[in-house]
Amino acid sequence: MANKNKHMAWGAGAGLCIGLYSAIKGSKNGKEFNYRQAFKIIACVGTGILGGRLSDLLEPAKNPNHRSFFHSYCFGAITILGMFLVRISIKSVAKNVDSEALEEITTLTDALGYGVLTHLFLDAQTKRGLPIFKTIKSKKRKQSKKKPAGAKLQPA
Repeated sequence: MANKNKHMAWGAGAGLCIGLYSAIKGSKNGKEFNYRQAFKIIACVGTGILGGRLSDLLEPAKNPNHRSFFHSYCFGAITILGMFLVRISIKSVAKNVDSEALEEITTLTDALGYGVLTHLFLDAQTKRGLPIFKTIKSKKRKQSKKKPAGAKLQPA
């Protein structure tokens, strides 16, 4: 079972890959490697770590059956859709704004998204797996199903 450190390590790895890819892509476009690109790689690693922990921050593991919406395939699909929408909106705005700053926003969004996806990938490998879609149940519902402590069972 993946723990906090494993989620953080995989998220950092995903962020590092995104950051290095961005730096290599920039050097192929004639940009020299400089402090700004080095900072972007470090920021991608940090953002990847955040992404790797995000599901557990939003939905803490208080019991073994804690996996609801933020630990589901549906959340993974929403993450991918969000990354795609950020990329499309950046391209539509890029004509009027500094494209280098928008490229950095896209890179950090990708690092966060891939960090989230690594978390879901690791959790999918466990015995319990991931639900396709599971909503967060209210506490009232769970409590109403419990019998009072002094109640006797009726014979069938």
